Amino acid sequence: SDINPVVPAPLESVVLKAMRRDPEERYASASDMRRDLEKYLKGENVSASNSALFGPLASKIASPRNLAAAAFAMAAFVPFLVPFALRNAGAPSRESVRTERMVRHRIDAAREYLKKDLRTAAEAQFAAAEDAANGTLAQTLLDIEKHDLMDNRRIIAEQLLSKVAASLKSNDLAGAEEAMSGFKALRIEEGGILERAATLGGKVASARRNADEDRAAYAAIKKASAAPADRAARAAALQKYLDKFPSGSRAREAKAELEKMFPLYLPGISLGPTGRNFFNAADRAELVFVPAGGFIMGSDMGYSDEKPEHRPVLDSFYIYKYEVTNRTFALFLNSLKSAEEVKSGRIVDPEAMKADFTSVDGKWAAAPGREDHPAVNVTWFGAEAYSRWAGAQLPTEAQWEKAARGEGGNVYPWGLTWERKNLNSLSLWADRDLDARWFDTIGVAERIELLGKAATTPTGRFVAGMSAFGCYDMSGNVWEWCRDSYDRGYYSSKSRSQLNPLNNFDSGQRVLRGGSFMSAKEDCRSSQRKKKEPGSWYRDIGFRCVRDSS
Repeated sequence: SDINPVVPAPLESVVLKAMRRDPEERYASASDMRRDLEKYLKGENVSASNSALFGPLASKIASPRNLAAAAFAMAAFVPFLVPFALRNAGAPSRESVRTERMVRHRIDAAREYLKKDLRTAAEAQFAAAEDAANGTLAQTLLDIEKHDLMDNRRIIAEQLLSKVAASLKSNDLAGAEEAMSGFKALRIEEGGILERAATLGGKVASARRNADEDRAAYAAIKKASAAPADRAARAAALQKYLDKFPSGSRAREAKAELEKMFPLYLPGISLGPTGRNFFNAADRAELVFVPAGGFIMGSDMGYSDEKPEHRPVLDSFYIYKYEVTNRTFALFLNSLKSAEEVKSGRIVDPEAMKADFTSVDGKWAAAPGREDHPAVNVTWFGAEAYSRWAGAQLPTEAQWEKAARGEGGNVYPWGLTWERKNLNSLSLWADRDLDARWFDTIGVAERIELLGKAATTPTGRFVAGMSAFGCYDMSGNVWEWCRDSYDRGYYSSKSRSQLNPLNNFDSGQRVLRGGSFMSAKEDCRSSQRKKKEPGSWYRDIGFRCVRDSS
């Protein structure tokens, strides 16, 4: 108590007994000392204060030689026990001196904490000093020190707010939020600083909302279908993200993915300059560019209606990369003004389509698991109506064949030789090559089994069967409607145009191209022609569209 007057006498006696030189005079065990401390905390008399040896030992401790040891021991005990001492001790005789020392001690501790940026601990020390002063003469000292302390807090506050502003400028949202949190812990009340803090706080909150929306928007993109037929939707979603968050946290990743998917894709444009692939705005279908020029059409080795081999010239055009799918055909069905158009059978087979579509409250949707399969059981009239709705057209025979076989006259989209694993044909389901005589060369039971299991596959599955211009399933999967009327001798006709040929003469039949999952290998050649009445529908007939490049 000569060194620190705050220490109560009962507690002092416990400490002195624990420090006695003679072991016999110290506590016999830690449990004994614990009991004395517990008595002290309860306000009861401690055994150490009744000891006859207390006086002599106190005199020894008070000697100059031992003061340092006593001070060291007290420094170890007092920080933990002073709060209890203040609560339980009676008023000492030198109250004002002790209170002043306590207040100064607390304020000094608060300053040390501030130097280490431990603001919460500093505030606790400051509050304890406030409680200790409690209207005494030490209040004057406290007011002076409080003013200085507030100046320190103001400087720290200004530094933190400057850090908030700098972090926002460098797009370091985490740093801005951390600095703003530190500012709030200071509990500054000065109007000018609070006004600046409110402005910066609003900017931080806005940046956080923007970051959360950014993250949510990109997460939504990740949920988009990875199926080839829906890549257009994913690309559109990526571009929408970039439009809203040009400097977003995932902007660089979004740009890289978009460029990887479509190196020449230009957002917001349905069609574009020569040599670039784009999306059709109405149905989000991806189109590939086919350049102008001549190509080898027909075949001298094929059926008679494929002869002669010749070389027409076409303007450039765009053609759908994939066959029209159930997913996009449902969009068209929902655009029809009346359900009667579907029920009439002019567009689709209303009974057969139930396997591929569902209708709830008059809204059509692709059946689960069938979204990316080609739309089938569609009449020529239905395919033509879809094309007009999509702002496109059905391809002419010439356009279809050039897109399928390229300019060099490939027999199949991928080249000159047959590969059953490159397409969805009957040979794929039989797991062996089947030619045009297949129906007569296999047994009835196998024939029934084969025809029963053969079916469409999702578009874009056969990468190896892709055409020279990047189209999928131009051989196999489903037959595809063309714009032309069928004329058996059209190729050999002298009236046939050599530039952008199109047979507009209505023969009552329309051309189909490409073969299907029901076809033998001869019918899957790119020059093969087939005819059907335009009102026909079958489970292996679908279509794709084209758009002019002008």
